[in-house]
Amino acid sequence: MTSRRPLILAAMLALATAAGTGCVRRSPATQAASPVPARFEKLRDIDPQLPRSTRVGVAIHLRIFTLTVPRGALSGNAEFWSRVDSTMLDPPVRDNLLRNGLRVGVAPQSEWGYFKSIIDAMPSAIHLDAFTGYYARSVEVPLRGGLLGQDLFYFDRAGRIDGRSFDRCENLLAVSFQPSPIDPGTARITVMPIVRTQRTRLEFSPLNDPRDAQFVQPETPLDVDLRIPTPLGHLLVIGPSPQADRLTSLGAAFLLDGSPPERSERVLLIVPMPFRTDDPDAAPATFPTTTLSG
Repeated sequence: MTSRRPLILAAMLALATAAGTGCVRRSPATQAASPVPARFEKLRDIDPQLPRSTRVGVAIHLRIFTLTVPRGALSGNAEFWSRVDSTMLDPPVRDNLLRNGLRVGVAPQSEWGYFKSIIDAMPSAIHLDAFTGYYARSVEVPLRGGLLGQDLFYFDRAGRIDGRSFDRCENLLAVSFQPSPIDPGTARITVMPIVRTQRTRLEFSPLNDPRDAQFVQPETPLDVDLRIPTPLGHLLVIGPSPQADRLTSLGAAFLLDGSPPERSERVLLIVPMPFRTDDPDAAPATFPTTTLSG
């Protein structure tokens, strides 16, 4: 990582004067709540007041669809975002994510047919990751690799501007998830942008014992408070906001590729499916369904 103070100071000044917030279109009130599959309905029988040792086990099957499309095909699609609700986020958090070039919201299961039609229309542009467990501290979703260098300027979770420069690195998302202890049918999902350098360095233990030394690739987490409780029968949507056109934004660094006019963008659909581990019929098998393997 190198220091480029003149560039950082200039970009931070421009960022502070031009950091507006975007408008998010809310889902129409006429859209009914999504139907809940029978096996997920059983989650509501769990009493959160029971001692932890007597609670019924709940696991989560998580699917992450990464859609790669021409710039603006989805991020600028009003119909697409009319099906996504961002009001579950606190307004300051939502505004901060927009300023960072990230647009985030949740969509009900009743809209899955629409999203599935997009996936089925371009299977070659979709990447699917799937994970199952009681919880996960960090599931990696690689987005951009082999970068010779990049400058990033972002608003942290407190709204402060921070600037970083990196050499030879890759950008990825670390996704953690777990059932909510208060509402087991809700998945707590945390998404952390991370820059990992491709240079390795030798690190020693606090006792400086060479036998405990190991080669590591330093990582820099960029905490923008992207923590979202995703309710039963909903999916999480992450895409670039209009502010991602700022080349040093997180949205540009993690969700955009190429240079104008040949830019492409990524939109992530994160689908958590909680199920009870003591019920052989509770395995998540039908939501969502796709023509993709895996």
